[in-house]
Amino acid sequence: MSKIRLNRYLAMCGAASRRKAEEVLEQGRVRVNGKIVLLPSLKIEPGVDEVNLDDKSMLPERYLYLVMNKPAGYVCAVADKYDSVIVELLPEKYRDKRIFPVGRLDRETEGLIILTNDGDFAQQISHPSFGITKEYEVMLDHPITGKALARWRQGYSLKDSPHWKSENYPDDHIVKPIELSKLDKRDGKNWVRTVIGEGLKREVREMVRLSGYNTEFLIRTKIGKLRLCVLKSGDCAELEKEELLRKINEGGEV
Repeated sequence: MSKIRLNRYLAMCGAASRRKAEEVLEQGRVRVNGKIVLLPSLKIEPGVDEVNLDDKSMLPERYLYLVMNKPAGYVCAVADKYDSVIVELLPEKYRDKRIFPVGRLDRETEGLIILTNDGDFAQQISHPSFGITKEYEVMLDHPITGKALARWRQGYSLKDSPHWKSENYPDDHIVKPIELSKLDKRDGKNWVRTVIGEGLKREVREMVRLSGYNTEFLIRTKIGKLRLCVLKSGDCAELEKEELLRKINEGGEV
């Protein structure tokens, strides 16, 4: 492994976030090769340089990559004052691994979500600049018309939404789906399928509302080309990083 910044190395070891690692360094609690180091920018070579925090040897955590079928009733966080959080659903063996959800599904939205302790991987998957789309299936409160579908496809200005304005997004930005179509399901309900690329807060629900409908049920079915098929609600599966990336980019099921 090539040399990396000391604060990043401490984060990789699970000692603290990069920001918190700087506080730990300022307190003089970190030694590199026996000497106290205060600079977070110091470059060290993992496996060669010995790093200790409070006299405890720091070794990098093993990165983990999980996919989960999130049920309703859980928020995508590692802690919350009021609601149950998604990490509570993880098997016991993962509870102390600093795993966090990549991106977010709101409390009542179900479906596919990735969890990891690899911050760089999370950024790669979640940031819109990497072009990884998300697919959702939405059950509406009444049948959607062709006119409403056409209007939805045109997109909505953020200034049309009090919800988005409260998030301090720019007024002149237009949010619209990459794909949008009616979806025939055996239950005969009023379903649509939509694909988005940005992932603004409650983006699908807000576009539904602006279209004149209410969301009865919302599930994320795909991340990139990775499709949710067999994973039961509340269950998770561990994948190798390369396998997960292949399924996201080339196609696969969980």
